[in-house]
Amino acid sequence: MAARVQSNFRYISGAVFIHALVIGLFIAASLYSRQTVVPHLGIQARLVDRDSLNPTKPAPDPKLQEQEKIEKQKQEQLEQQREKEKQEKEAQLQAEQQSKEREAEQKRIVEAQQEAQRQKQAAEQKRVEEIKQKQREVEQKRQNEIDAKERVRREAELKAQLADEEGRDQAVNAGLLNQYAALIRQRVERNWIKPPSAQSGIKCEVRVTQAVGGMVLSVAFGKCNADAAVRQSIESAVMRSSPLPPPGDSRLFDRNLSFIFNPAE
Repeated sequence: MAARVQSNFRYISGAVFIHALVIGLFIAASLYSRQTVVPHLGIQARLVDRDSLNPTKPAPDPKLQEQEKIEKQKQEQLEQQREKEKQEKEAQLQAEQQSKEREAEQKRIVEAQQEAQRQKQAAEQKRVEEIKQKQREVEQKRQNEIDAKERVRREAELKAQLADEEGRDQAVNAGLLNQYAALIRQRVERNWIKPPSAQSGIKCEVRVTQAVGGMVLSVAFGKCNADAAVRQSIESAVMRSSPLPPPGDSRLFDRNLSFIFNPAE
């Protein structure tokens, strides 16, 4: 259809040009002849539609015009559709960009919250560790004080024990322990009731456990040459002697003591 329109246009243009050329020559000739006969004859000109000069120009084709109109509408619809798709695509891209920005912002908020939580937990853990460290330091200080007091106590006990042992050794060397044992033996012998089976030459090692103050708790025998009846009589004599006499020096007191029971005939 476009080729046909273009061909008609060339045809019409050529025809108009030829007619214009012919009219121009005719007017020029007329002017020349009028100037020779009537020198002052005026000339009037008017505009003429070139289509009126071409009596052979064909009338517009209604079908062609309708088809051109339909084509134009289709082109406009196509342009509108393209514009609409362009706008929709731009709107979709904008929505996607906004969605990405919202996701990024939400991610940033979540990460910030997580970081704040981690910092809070770290600060709490640090505070707990500091409290534990202070508790350990206080406990260590208290334990050091206890250990120091215990060392002082043990040292004092050791000094007292050494002093007692030294004093006991001095008392023993002075014969006070023998005197103490002799006092106990004499009291037991005075309280002894000699049984009928007792023979001369009795010699028994008597082991006595006593409480503070001389109260007799138990009696046992070491080497002894007496029979059971004599042993029973010696044990009874020890029990009757309770409480035993105290030593001349308190450092000689011993919860477990022993002496030789050897009564004179």
